[in-house]
Amino acid sequence: MTQRQKILLAFILPALIALLSIAVFLEKSHRQLAIERWSSEQKSHVSSIADALQSEITQAENLLAYTAQLDEFLALIAVDRINRQLNGIPPDLETGKRHALAALLAQSPALSTVFLLLPNGDHYLSHPYAVQQSLKKYNLADRPYFQRATKSKKATISDSVIGADGKLAVIIDIPLLDPQGEIYAHLGGVVLLENLSTLIATARITPFDEGMLLDRQGKLIAHSDPGQIGPEGSFYSLKHPLLRAHRETSDAVSFQRWTDESGVEWLGFSQNIEDGWTLLLQRRLSSVAGEYAGAVRETVFLVGVILLITSGIGLAMAFFASRRWEIADQALAQVHDELESRVVDRTRELAASQVEIVRSRDFYLSVLEDFPALIWRAGLDAKCDYFNRTWLEFTGRTREQESGDGWTEGVHPDDLQQCLETYLGAFKNRQPFAMEYRLRRHDGEYRWLLDMGQPFHDINGQFIGYLGTCFDVSERHEAAEKLQLVASVFSHAREGIIITDAQSRIIDVNEAFSTTTGYSRAEALGKNPSFLRSARQKKDFYNALWRALNTNGYWQGELWNRRKNGEIFAELLTISAVKNSQGEVNHYVGIFADITQQKENEARLEKLAHYDPLTGLPNRTLLGDRLYMSIALAQRNKHQLAVCMLDLDGFKHVNDTLGHAAGDQLLIDFAQRMRNELRQTDTLARLGGDEFIFLINELKSFDECFEIIHRIIRSASQPYLLGDEVAEVSASIGITLYPDDGADPDLLLRHADQAMYIAKLNGGNRYFMFDPLKDIAARAERTALDRLQQALDAGEFEMHYQPKVDMQRGCVIGAEALIRWRHPERGLILPGEFLPLTEDTDFAITLSEWVIGEAIRQLNTWHQQGIELTIGINIAPRHLQQPDFAEGLARLLAPYPDLPTRLIELEILETAALHDMTHAAEVIAACQRMGIAFALDDFGTGYSSLLYLKHLPADTLKIDQSFIRNMLHDPENMAIVKGVIGLAEAFNRKVIAEGVETLAHGDALLSIGCTQAQGYGIARPMPAADLAGWISRWQAPAHWLTQKNAGTKDDSPPII
Repeated sequence: MTQRQKILLAFILPALIALLSIAVFLEKSHRQLAIERWSSEQKSHVSSIADALQSEITQAENLLAYTAQLDEFLALIAVDRINRQLNGIPPDLETGKRHALAALLAQSPALSTVFLLLPNGDHYLSHPYAVQQSLKKYNLADRPYFQRATKSKKATISDSVIGADGKLAVIIDIPLLDPQGEIYAHLGGVVLLENLSTLIATARITPFDEGMLLDRQGKLIAHSDPGQIGPEGSFYSLKHPLLRAHRETSDAVSFQRWTDESGVEWLGFSQNIEDGWTLLLQRRLSSVAGEYAGAVRETVFLVGVILLITSGIGLAMAFFASRRWEIADQALAQVHDELESRVVDRTRELAASQVEIVRSRDFYLSVLEDFPALIWRAGLDAKCDYFNRTWLEFTGRTREQESGDGWTEGVHPDDLQQCLETYLGAFKNRQPFAMEYRLRRHDGEYRWLLDMGQPFHDINGQFIGYLGTCFDVSERHEAAEKLQLVASVFSHAREGIIITDAQSRIIDVNEAFSTTTGYSRAEALGKNPSFLRSARQKKDFYNALWRALNTNGYWQGELWNRRKNGEIFAELLTISAVKNSQGEVNHYVGIFADITQQKENEARLEKLAHYDPLTGLPNRTLLGDRLYMSIALAQRNKHQLAVCMLDLDGFKHVNDTLGHAAGDQLLIDFAQRMRNELRQTDTLARLGGDEFIFLINELKSFDECFEIIHRIIRSASQPYLLGDEVAEVSASIGITLYPDDGADPDLLLRHADQAMYIAKLNGGNRYFMFDPLKDIAARAERTALDRLQQALDAGEFEMHYQPKVDMQRGCVIGAEALIRWRHPERGLILPGEFLPLTEDTDFAITLSEWVIGEAIRQLNTWHQQGIELTIGINIAPRHLQQPDFAEGLARLLAPYPDLPTRLIELEILETAALHDMTHAAEVIAACQRMGIAFALDDFGTGYSSLLYLKHLPADTLKIDQSFIRNMLHDPENMAIVKGVIGLAEAFNRKVIAEGVETLAHGDALLSIGCTQAQGYGIARPMPAADLAGWISRWQAPAHWLTQKNAGTKDDSPPII
């Protein structure tokens, strides 16, 4: 092929390729420009469509919100008439609300159903009523939209759900708030998805081909083609490219181009609207590109013409220059041959040099690798690229891990910044450097390194980096730190330090020496330490000191010295002899601490060890000495000795109400009164708290002892003026006599304590002489109480439940919680055998709290299982009398916030309530404010005064079983039962009969107007696990259900 043909081909072929490439490029460019222009033009249109859709949804929400403000919705007035079988209230109730809801549905075609829910999620009413009847779920508290509305107290729109009619829908939830801002109901509206699809019909989204609406979970809830949503009653979760692109951008409107599974290209927009919904609008790319196809063809034609003209001009110029190129090619070929020969010669020389360089490199690398120091190298970028084997073995890391800046990971954090500043500063100025820093060794220990770096040059003198060598200098640092520590200890020690030479001349003292003695360092230097001596120790003391020092090499002990101001002070001194390598003493070191204050404290502690710091009375320790002396005196003089233990009644109440300061003042005043009442030969001691012991010595007769005891009781019960308050206490005294009740001091104190315990059990403000028989009974009672405490700790107690029923309606209305003791040896023990032992003891409170807590726990379990029972819980009288009873009950309820307190009924004995009627009424009222009901148990066995019944706000009277059992045969018992029923009706109280053991008892009670009962004739107490099964099986006798109520009326609905 000639040169001219080559030139012709070189111009024509590129021209054709260029024309084809430009055509393709222009087509793609115009297509892209068309896409960008179309997306820009349609972006605002998408927002307008989204706004229109949002306004439709907002209109329905606003209509609901407006309806919620109507007077008809200010309160729910028929909550007590809810019937779960009707899924809410009957249709004839709350007609005002139903009319308002009907008007709302008429105004908003989007809404198909409206409903009201209680704050706990229970259904109150729905409109239309047919929807309420067909509901499949009664409580909607588990719905996410209900939970969000409850938490935020604001209107909430749900994700797509399946409605009661099986159609797809979304829910609008409007919380209704009372004046305190608390939710008292939820107003909800149902919008069918088929109504939403009309909002994005094809005619409303032109020029887009398709429109879709998705909820927060990505489920398709509306489509311009409703047939795309899917079959009725199911959801279609859409996975659309627009959704992924929209999540990855923060723009309000997102644009995306994609290809579907069939190969069709689409252009689409996505925009979030309120409540987390997403609007998708899309159009086929072919329809957009078709609008711009003509412009692309015109442009390609114009470019082709221009390219043809320019190619012809270039071809003519190329032919002219081709001749000159041929001449230049010949000259170039000659030069090429000469250059190729020179390159071959130079390559041979370089190969020989490279062999020598490799040999030298291997030699030096072997030297560096085995060198005992840590060696590193850095390049022109200040990054380390080499570490020898010693370095890598030291750090335990690979060369790759250390390279670059990796070595800095092992530098101690406190040294890193200074290390890098020194290194980079020297590198910048091309100067040698030396620095010390800590580097982590392979075992994790940081070691001090001396790092010396030198600039590194090649054979031509060009700087190519740094070469550094590191040496471990940790031992030098440790030695320096030890010296610094010794100096710091000497200077900052709180103990005085004296250093003398072998001749006992002072050569140094520390600051603590000067602080303690008052002598400065300059005043002490050169003197013998004996200048500090006082006259407290004799010469023999110092002779013994030196003998021990010379024999043992040290001496330690206490001595008294004199300060510069003449004051005597005590010190604890240790003297050590310091010897050289030949075993010769060259120094003495004395270390002493000022213990003057300690000596004074010991004297004070000696007093505190034997006397009570508050009252100044002898304490337990000194009492032991006095008791031994009194026993010895009584034995020698043949007299009696009275050992008396006293405990103040009501002292805890003074402490709790007036404070500990008032309690302390009362104890001081009481101690002074007792000093005035006792003789000088007697002993009064305080054991602790409000317990005292007094020893009455030299008793010639027991009457003499009684006279003193009576004076003490009278004096103790007199009022105490405590600031602005007046307090009263009394004394319980236990008395035992020596030698009648024993001779051992501990036994006498134990007998007095036991007698005092019986005095307190009998009401206090009295004395009690130790009686061996009563002591045995008291110990037996204590043993029994201890066993009950062990049973409680071991979990041997359990709760049984006896059902309560409404005989006339044939339904279970609750149960009474009854304690049982599952004894490991005796089996199940009824409460009548062990509860009397706990009366008037603090264990009664402990057990009562356990019963309440266990019953509430079981009640909560039933409530979670859907079993609603009113549980009656018996309260110990002593527990009810506690001032903090209501607060304690609130603490027991705190772990169960969802448990309705209306299901709890506390049963108290009539006699317990009458013990302190004012307090009982306050406790009942406080608990009723928490929603808890009260019942008077065993009513009729106490005073049953009309005045008491009037002032005690109990909700229920429980007729004692003793009257019920005998009412069929004893007219008086029947009269009592009728009287209690009449009282209950007169005072608007409920009444329930205990002890219904036969059907005849139930018939008789129904005939006189008592419809509620419990007893063995209905069911025995049973474990909690058996109660649900019993309820499902129990049926009232048919003739009970047909009897008319002749007396009281109970409109409360059945619980079960």
